[in-house]
Amino acid sequence: MVIEKLTQIINLSNQLMVAINLVGPDNESTDVLDDLKTIEQARKVAFMALFEGYSLDELQLHLTLLQQAVDLDFQLKDLALQKKGIMAKAVIQQKNNTKATNAYLSK
Repeated sequence: MVIEKLTQIINLSNQLMVAINLVGPDNESTDVLDDLKTIEQARKVAFMALFEGYSLDELQLHLTLLQQAVDLDFQLKDLALQKKGIMAKAVIQQKNNTKATNAYLSK
């Protein structure tokens, strides 16, 4: 059972990584955001079920899978920060474009 739960978490983490990679200034689809929320919630529930349903001793028997889940978690955090930076730059660029357009049109 622990292996199945850890495998589920790993699969959801990979799906979340794919979904995060689809987010960007060129993709304004709300479907992607809905998918992100759904996958993230399922992953959260799976993590909670894992830690509430199994003892530390049971989890220690599967350190390799547990470490893989932790590594994916770090990768997800890094990817999310990268995407946040990209989106922030896109917002700033859009604001600058709007300012330039407004300045041009007001002359």
